Amino acid sequence: MPRQAVTLIVVGIACLAFIVFLAYFSSFAQGLQTVKISPSSGPQCEAELISALNAHAEHSGLDFEASTEHARSVLTTGTVDIAYARDGVRYEVSFGATMPEETCQLTFYQRKRQERGSRESVLGDFASLTLSECECESPPTD
Repeated sequence: MPRQAVTLIVVGIACLAFIVFLAYFSSFAQGLQTVKISPSSGPQCEAELISALNAHAEHSGLDFEASTEHARSVLTTGTVDIAYARDGVRYEVSFGATMPEETCQLTFYQRKRQERGSRESVLGDFASLTLSECECESPPTD
């Protein structure tokens, strides 16, 4: 078999694998539905969000400390992106309020890593913590 034919086959297989990879992760991203937290949740919810973000950071080895602004972002939009740098590498992590099975949770669902000449972004359900002081609003039904 000519060398060009082998190269085309390898490139074709690589493209097919990439398409399967994209389909898997786009279906995951579509399956993760963030929700808003009810404005009536109160200050205990804000404090719990800060504690939950810090627990995620400690458990996952993330180098940030949650602030009131991070908690307020989750309260107003349902999500927060937190960026930090460590050892010359820029990281960004994303969290969102989710409501699987009628339970309000804070889910760590995306992490990005960027350094000179390299970028990486990973979607996943890395961890979820139950929020007992927050009231999530049910997602809209179609």
